[in-house]
Amino acid sequence: MASFSDNHKSNNTVLLVIDMQKDFILPDGLMRVDGGQSIVPKVINAVEFARRRGILVIWVIREHDPLGRDVELFRRHLYSGEKAGPTSKGSDGAELVDGLVIKEGDYKH
Repeated sequence: MASFSDNHKSNNTVLLVIDMQKDFILPDGLMRVDGGQSIVPKVINAVEFARRRGILVIWVIREHDPLGRDVELFRRHLYSGEKAGPTSKGSDGAELVDGLVIKEGDYKH
């Protein structure tokens, strides 16, 4: 993660927050990334810092079709139709982890 100094020009800077959803971060997440949970406090701090500085926060969020019709072929087996697959739109696993919130003025992609 980039480090920001007090002298940084916010008009040329954005903060990308990528895949900070429950399915990637929580221990029981369907797509858990090792070490993900340990970085959550640092990501929260980075988002708060960016907002104080007027830096645009861009959220890269995965929200898949519950049947997996829009996922990579090698992941389709994770979407059975009987239960929500990883980061299925509307599922608990697709939500951001606690402490992270998309706010007015942020950009979600």
